[in-house]
Amino acid sequence: MLDPSFLEAVKSLLSPWTGTELMAPLLYTLARFTRARTVLEGGSGYTTPFLAKALADNAYAVEEERRAMQEKTARYVADLDAMQDRPAPVEPGTKAASGLLALYNPTSPVAKRRLEWLGENPGFARPARLERSYTPRLICVDNLSSPRSSALKAQSIIESLGLSDFVTFHHGDFWSYDLDNIPAEHLPIDLMWIDLHTRTKDAYSLVNGSHWNRLNPNGGLLVIHDLLTTRGGQMLHEFLRETQRKRLDFEIVGLLEPDRMMQGDFVLIRRTLAAVQPIDDIVSGSGESVLESEARAFLKRGTLRPQPKFSS
Repeated sequence: MLDPSFLEAVKSLLSPWTGTELMAPLLYTLARFTRARTVLEGGSGYTTPFLAKALADNAYAVEEERRAMQEKTARYVADLDAMQDRPAPVEPGTKAASGLLALYNPTSPVAKRRLEWLGENPGFARPARLERSYTPRLICVDNLSSPRSSALKAQSIIESLGLSDFVTFHHGDFWSYDLDNIPAEHLPIDLMWIDLHTRTKDAYSLVNGSHWNRLNPNGGLLVIHDLLTTRGGQMLHEFLRETQRKRLDFEIVGLLEPDRMMQGDFVLIRRTLAAVQPIDDIVSGSGESVLESEARAFLKRGTLRPQPKFSS
């Protein structure tokens, strides 16, 4: 978490010119919330340690959740093997429950036990998701040309915080950076944070070209700083909105700090592909379901795989 010692360690990177004192913790939260595995940062500085810390905290959380999932699933599978699924009879004249009522008041013994299992820590986590390898990486690209940037100091701060294992620095122009340099195991990119001058052709690449093609199609986030308070930025924002109106594969929203004249806004784009499966479809039914299959597979494979250690 973002404790006072961390905030003290990174405060020398903060510049009032950059407007990132609120963006940095927001980016931390976005990376945690989406469990980003690969983050690409264009323009490093105050936000860099926040993103690196998010990945380190994610790595720690994944291993803690795997251990908790192993423990609760062992009990769950044992209970499933000891019971038979016998739905409670429905009294004459009553209607079958639906929606949240059915979800939280299941009549089947298996469904009841399933709900109890899901509610234990880690709450409502899918075993199959926790089985996936999580090797996070922050890739920072900055040409170090801005006199107001704290990019030069960012690398030493990262080292002092013990976060170097999660970060790769590339000193050069972001827009000419060859994305083929990113190893295949670190694709797709889950979060892109762009905090530098963006031209029309650059914006095109972000939503149509090489950057877009490497963004996770299932919920990848693109965050662009400072597009709403300058005339040029507003033109780019309108280009993005016009592009979105012609397509169905991303959502866009812009947020503004009302007290700032500039450097106090961002545009958030979420790439979308697959619809989210309603939890009702996989939780409330009687009989063993896909979740039980995942639970049994997770329990079997988890006993065979050594678990790496991460420090918080």
